[in-house]
Amino acid sequence: MKTPSPHRPNLLFLFSEQHHPEALSPAGNPHIHTPALQRLADEGVYFRNAYCATPLCIPSRTSTLLGRYSHATGIVDNENQLDRIGDQPNLARNLRKAGYRSCHIGKTHLGTSWDESPERMQRLGFEESIATRGKIGMARDWKSDPYLQFQVKEGIREPFVRDYERRAALRKKGWFNDCEASVLDPEETHDGWISHQALSWLEQVDTERPFYLSVNWAGPHVYRDPPAPYDELYDPEQMPAPITDSLEGAPEWLQARQHKESRGFQEGDWKAHRAAYYAQITMIDDAVGRILSLLEQRNLLENTLIIFAADHGEMLLDHGMIGKTLMYESSVRIPFLARYPAAFPAGLRPQSLISLCDLAPTLLEWAGADPLPDMHGESLSPLLQGQQDDRDLVFSEFRDLYMCRQGAWKLIQHPDGDLQLFQLDRDPDECRNLAEEEPDRVRNLQNELQQWLMQGRCSHAS
Repeated sequence: MKTPSPHRPNLLFLFSEQHHPEALSPAGNPHIHTPALQRLADEGVYFRNAYCATPLCIPSRTSTLLGRYSHATGIVDNENQLDRIGDQPNLARNLRKAGYRSCHIGKTHLGTSWDESPERMQRLGFEESIATRGKIGMARDWKSDPYLQFQVKEGIREPFVRDYERRAALRKKGWFNDCEASVLDPEETHDGWISHQALSWLEQVDTERPFYLSVNWAGPHVYRDPPAPYDELYDPEQMPAPITDSLEGAPEWLQARQHKESRGFQEGDWKAHRAAYYAQITMIDDAVGRILSLLEQRNLLENTLIIFAADHGEMLLDHGMIGKTLMYESSVRIPFLARYPAAFPAGLRPQSLISLCDLAPTLLEWAGADPLPDMHGESLSPLLQGQQDDRDLVFSEFRDLYMCRQGAWKLIQHPDGDLQLFQLDRDPDECRNLAEEEPDRVRNLQNELQQWLMQGRCSHAS
């Protein structure tokens, strides 16, 4: 096995927002066109069993920076108006201390939804930043946001705001199926602008010292607004159907959510919804392809360790629901690909269970930087280099909703005490709850869950 950090590779972290784990071609999906992500998988490593720490933006993104779960960070939802990270050691700060030129581009939501300023990003450890807010919030009057300033300069602010106000009004009425094309051209959209910023930065970055660049797209998070010509890329009639589930015997709150979110979809509406979603992902994939081409042109690609992941999944009408904050696979599992030909064999497909909390320890190890204290995550280096690994346990959480997966068995523990147990190798769609039939297995997984929660709370208290 190659020892990490002999040549201190450049580090490139590519992060999409609310990305369904099956919505990429490496997952075996023949309906979506993602050649750049396929290239990363073919020339590197694809983890099929990767999970977010929390299926919600701010706590998940914070976990990538700190390498800890949200019950230990104290950041459990998006209602954070204060900087909860503060001066804690984190991935960006330790990479900068190790001599890396660190830069954040795109959506932030790192420990707060309030302060996205360059000054705060500097405090977090990013030497440079071009930080913008989340996609829906861009219709608000954030005068300091650089994407808003770009819109004003280009004269596209007014039509954009009108379009997003219209979409917001529909969602308030319970209509979630608006998927009309964006009123903007591709390069004017939020993701188009983020991609341009990343490419511009990479075009001029010097090679005197290694860099860490974190590129954070705002899509394919709602709204469903791919710009032309992407809006006509996919035929709705060719879209794969979502997982159908009556939720018989499921907790009442899940049934109520299904009723609320599916009632606005008439027969066949899901087809256009999914086609628009796939188009948003292909637009991001095109940007990934341009980034890879630019790195090749600058002779930087072979010495750049690249990871592509997402902060969480998207239900995409599976089980009759949309969005996230659920422990079904569509919401909690994520794409995760890595490429570094100097050390990672091409075409690896580890089956091990991994977490976004593993990102920070992995990148810090390859950079030769100091590890973070009390990390829950573990370095993925052995798996990335083809070694066998016995890690078969992974967790996720959202407030008092918990998930524990061990091997093929997955337990979901609901706030009201209801339990769901699924055997994923026989029931990958999670439609048959085996909790009553497997009491011993439930008990064992609950014990694992309690030990995990206690370890995290102890580290938080210390």
